[in-house]
Amino acid sequence: MPEPHARAPAHSEWWRQKLRGNARRDEETDAHLTLIGWLPLRIWEHETVDGAVERVAALATRGHPRALAISTWTPVLERATEGA
Repeated sequence: MPEPHARAPAHSEWWRQKLRGNARRDEETDAHLTLIGWLPLRIWEHETVDGAVERVAALATRGHPRALAISTWTPVLERATEGA
């Protein structure tokens, strides 16, 4: 798990225990998902969009049966015309 950008000065022991519990829960969830054939991937709120996209693309190109398929299709947004 990545380190947070800043540590909370107040209630630091409570936060340490909470984060340990969250990490334990995430590990258990990952183990369960892996057991049933999924490939868990977490994208953290402080991660850049480009970094997240690179990680997803790297997993998708590995050929994992549950990985996302990369498509060359690009959506095109069209303006709605009046009377259409």
